[in-house]
Amino acid sequence: MISKRLWVIPAEKMKMRATHIVSLSDWTLELLESLHTATGHGCYLFPSRTHSDGHISENTAGKIINVGYKGIATPHGFRSPAADVPNENGFPPDVIERQLAHVEQNKVRAAYHRTEYLPQRVEMMQWYSGYLRERYNTAPALIDAERS
Repeated sequence: MISKRLWVIPAEKMKMRATHIVSLSDWTLELLESLHTATGHGCYLFPSRTHSDGHISENTAGKIINVGYKGIATPHGFRSPAADVPNENGFPPDVIERQLAHVEQNKVRAAYHRTEYLPQRVEMMQWYSGYLRERYNTAPALIDAERS
């Protein structure tokens, strides 16, 4: 469910069986709107091409990435830069770990440490989105320079 710039993923959809909240940045919302328009305003962002009421599978996402990035990237692999880049840019580890839906391994700390860090996560995701958008916008020039 998406509401007020937050995507709330129900516990039953999460590996650790806990509800997870994802803050949606300005650019994310722009991309989602474009994708919604491009896919015919359906209920899935990545609809199945063979089932009118279905969506692509995780395996299909991997196959799509393999078209140009076989052996270089996987869908799950995008989590690594989502942790590394904010860590390298001074965001608190607890905020990053909560954003990645990681569960506290220290059982005593987990019993008391339940904050969602939502304001900090909103700020971090807006920053990270800008970081990625800047690289997206400069990529064509880098590719052209490499081809020359």
